[in-house]
Amino acid sequence: MTGLLVSVRNGDEARLAIEAGVDVLDVKEPARGSLGAADPATIAQIAAVATGRVPLSIALGELVALADEESTYFLTEGVRYAKLGLSRCAGHDWATRWVAWAEALPQGTSPVAVVYADASIAGSPPEEEILPVAARHGAAAVLVDTFAKQAGSLLTHWNADRLERFLASARQVSLPVVLAGSLSLPQIIELLPLDPWLVAVRGAACRAGRESPLDFDRLRQLVEAVHTNRRPGATAAMQAS
Repeated sequence: MTGLLVSVRNGDEARLAIEAGVDVLDVKEPARGSLGAADPATIAQIAAVATGRVPLSIALGELVALADEESTYFLTEGVRYAKLGLSRCAGHDWATRWVAWAEALPQGTSPVAVVYADASIAGSPPEEEILPVAARHGAAAVLVDTFAKQAGSLLTHWNADRLERFLASARQVSLPVVLAGSLSLPQIIELLPLDPWLVAVRGAACRAGRESPLDFDRLRQLVEAVHTNRRPGATAAMQAS
């Protein structure tokens, strides 16, 4: 029942992605990093487009860079999922602060835990630390992403066997998995048999790299590739998630 999440940076891109048939919209400012946060006005604009049509996720940057007073500053009505990266958190008490942030999210917004596949570059905790914290404290899902976009895709850092083991571990604690990290269309097709909840893209849907505009034809190719491998009833299941 894999679905497609696409990151958008303005209302026009949100409309284009919805028209193409994506399952989840994600608000991100790619010029600000792997999980770069958009401005509050941009988030509100995209939320207005998405409400009642597709679930909405937002990226809020990195936990180490988020000031306590900003923990709900970027949130607006209609945001279903929010995520923070854990770069530079390895060896520190990141869990206490992440849990406090997650518990401060408004009703209707669920946290998504983030595992960086290039943890040695990101300085982030390993997946075996993150999964139990996420499972105990209400995470809606766990995202596997890459921190350094210039250092290769998800499959540069984790092979299919490691991904399969990770998905099995996540399923043991009832956490859906989102796979991201500069994935190309052929790589997405390769990963679909692992049956993640979502595959997430930005660059693969753009005309010339992740900071360029979305391309409708690329979006449709991605939607078709994912949906033709999806089991019946998946759309309803994702809308209810």
